[in-house]
Amino acid sequence: MDKRINVLVVGGTGFIGKNFIYYSKNKNWKIISISKNIPLKKEKFTWATYKKCNIFNDKDISKINLKNFNYIIYAAGPEILGDFKKKKDLNHQKKFFISLKKFIRKTQSGNLKKFIFFGSSEEYGFLKSPHTENQKPKKFYNPYGFYKSKSSNYLIEQFKNNGLPVVILRVYLTYGPFQRENRILPKYLKAFYQKKKIEVTSGEQKKNFMFISDLISLIHICIKNSKANGQIINAGYKRPIKLKKVFDILRDSFKINPVVELKKMRKSELGNNYPNISKAKKILNWSPKISLLKGLKQTLKYYKKLY
Repeated sequence: MDKRINVLVVGGTGFIGKNFIYYSKNKNWKIISISKNIPLKKEKFTWATYKKCNIFNDKDISKINLKNFNYIIYAAGPEILGDFKKKKDLNHQKKFFISLKKFIRKTQSGNLKKFIFFGSSEEYGFLKSPHTENQKPKKFYNPYGFYKSKSSNYLIEQFKNNGLPVVILRVYLTYGPFQRENRILPKYLKAFYQKKKIEVTSGEQKKNFMFISDLISLIHICIKNSKANGQIINAGYKRPIKLKKVFDILRDSFKINPVVELKKMRKSELGNNYPNISKAKKILNWSPKISLLKGLKQTLKYYKKLY
């Protein structure tokens, strides 16, 4: 009889889900990944099982016995930030929120020991950085942040009222292998390797660049540590850096220097955006270990082969 821990990764083909599976190779877990589409054979990891499942489809979800899983890594989420003026954007974000609530109801009375949910720095809205977990904004930049905040509030309610063993990680700018092209670093690197022009802002805004393995190490700690239950925890690097400084490092240290065209920052985008991560250090003894230079080196190695 297989007595391994059962782990479900919702959105196992996305950036966080895929890296979680990759870095969990030696955990001796029985890992099931569900996603809208099954990845190609060359993109699969042999220590995981992949199943096609649309989280918006009740029939698909009913085929997955959620009560059997000990750990659930809920890495599914919308790709766009959206615009409050566009009804379709609001409905898109709301759809994810409703599907999360249905999903949680199906986990009740099961073997669940930990539910990891990925919030976002967008949940702090117009509040000035550095952010602390107890801050609550009066206004959000976009529907993504608004509905992520609603999701976090709902999950904390479930912890208080029903004992849901949830941990909410509010993730800041994270980078590394397997990231999709709609993020700043993959877009920048693709433009260079394919000799194309890229639009960027002046880069004066301060951001938080955390390498993906540091986020995965935090997830692994949260899974094992009961002190994380019912907590919202900022997940980011130790200190911020101006975006243009990152571009300077890419140019000076790695000879990455694509042709750029300056653009204005969109109203739905955050300017300065970085966290206070003292809570993670205090209750979990976690802090990021990978320097920006080391993380960029590993990231470039991956994307150079890709492009």
